[in-house]
Amino acid sequence: MNRGMSSPTGAGLYEQWVMTLRAWGRDPENTSLTGLPALTDETFTPDTYARLVDHVLRAMREVHARWQAGLERAFATAATPAALARELVALRVPLGRRLQLAQHPGLPQAIRTALLEGLTKDIERYQADAEDAIRRQQSAASIDTSFRDQMLQVVRENSFVAVLGYDVRGDRPEVGALPANAAPSSRPVAARSSHRRVVPFTTQ
Repeated sequence: MNRGMSSPTGAGLYEQWVMTLRAWGRDPENTSLTGLPALTDETFTPDTYARLVDHVLRAMREVHARWQAGLERAFATAATPAALARELVALRVPLGRRLQLAQHPGLPQAIRTALLEGLTKDIERYQADAEDAIRRQQSAASIDTSFRDQMLQVVRENSFVAVLGYDVRGDRPEVGALPANAAPSSRPVAARSSHRRVVPFTTQ
């Protein structure tokens, strides 16, 4: 039974995970998680697992930083509700990749549970922040009220929370198409306002 990094096998497993996590953090779209070795509670010592989890979280933070920049860009540049809907759905993809990693069957159950709980809180906060960013503009004279309401409707109908319903827990989670329910809302949007500036996204 391998309980540390003293054996070549243990070192090799750890190195494979760390190298993949580093590559995934840089490019989750083109870095497959397929083939990562399955780990059990006894594969590594607690200290080694703590270091491995640090690598997981570092990779997720790297992906999140680019996602955050993309979200801010979407709110700043989308000129219509339909354009914003497309951007929000596209932004579900990196969140789906994070979910794939958090639920990777190669990780011990306790780690998967903790990662999923943390990701769930993050995604729920992202959604709340996106809605609040629009609500905070209620007193802004430059934002047409009906247009703002349309944008808030789009943010709600294309919620990031939907990502948590994706089934990415297969035996071979790999980079590929996300579930069909990633499509944007098809509900009609009211006629566009003449004031087309989307509220800049900020968090408080």
